[in-house]
Amino acid sequence: SEHGTVTGNAPDSEFEMAVGKVLEDLGYQYEPQVGVAGFFIDIGVCHPDRPGEFLLGVECDGAAYHSSRSVRDRDRLRQEILESKGWYIHRIWSTSWFHTRAAEVDRLRDTIKERLEEDRVHRPLSEDVFHEETEPADIPVLSQAIERELIRESLKEALERFWQVNIKPMYPARERSVLSETMIRVLTSRTPLNQAQWHRAIPMDLRTQIEPGETQFLDDVFEVIAEYE
Repeated sequence: SEHGTVTGNAPDSEFEMAVGKVLEDLGYQYEPQVGVAGFFIDIGVCHPDRPGEFLLGVECDGAAYHSSRSVRDRDRLRQEILESKGWYIHRIWSTSWFHTRAAEVDRLRDTIKERLEEDRVHRPLSEDVFHEETEPADIPVLSQAIERELIRESLKEALERFWQVNIKPMYPARERSVLSETMIRVLTSRTPLNQAQWHRAIPMDLRTQIEPGETQFLDDVFEVIAEYE
């Protein structure tokens, strides 16, 4: 995989700290918040055979993301970019971790073992692997503007998909929808996360033309937006 950048940042949550402790108990070193291609991977598992390399990345997804009705593709594009760089991503849902921890630990251990065995088959170590002086690989970093545009485009797709799956069957009139094409453009630009922000961000003429029954979906819409922030 493309070399990740050790940022020195602390784990982003107690959940990530708990996963890191388990990795240590399993005998693996790790780095939190590894930078790759302009993004951050929650946990990079250090390659036990190759100092300075990562064997795989672990993403720790919270309960809100797990239960979302947005087809759970908050970072589909992000993951595609990471995988195109050679990274294997192992996801752990917080709800599964806290309710069936033993099973999740087994799954994590098995995944690491499989990845390591596969890597050893495809990249056998030479005797002088630790003695070669190599220059660190340049890591392409996306500008903040490009990264934001990618996120905005993914959010647009998620909102569009939410309308197709959840709203359209009940309220097919798109022009009056809480997720009309015009509304989606405003939402991806201003990203309100609650009712108060919604009233400040969305012009009154847009709000007043919404089909009244569709206001039941607002909290779900805010949840979708929050996953891209």
